[in-house]
Amino acid sequence: MATQRITVSVPAEIAGRLKRAAGRSRSVSEWVTNAVTRALDEEDTKRRFLEFCDGVTTTPEEEKQVQSSFDRITRGGEVRATRAPRRGKTAA
Repeated sequence: MATQRITVSVPAEIAGRLKRAAGRSRSVSEWVTNAVTRALDEEDTKRRFLEFCDGVTTTPEEEKQVQSSFDRITRGGEVRATRAPRRGKTAA
């Protein structure tokens, strides 16, 4: 992938936090690229979601359920899988 150098000014505190977050194992540029990529992907997902929902009629309760699900998916909330009850022998 071709790279392009850009200049971004951030407060000194943020620059220090960026350097600490990147650590010794990767460059600040790599860390920032990964973070920006995630943010851009999330924005694209939100845009596509809103386009998908445009014109769909829902009840207020359905809207709350959809928004809650979307927030869990896009913001890293926990989604727990549920298991069906075991059948057959039980441990004694």
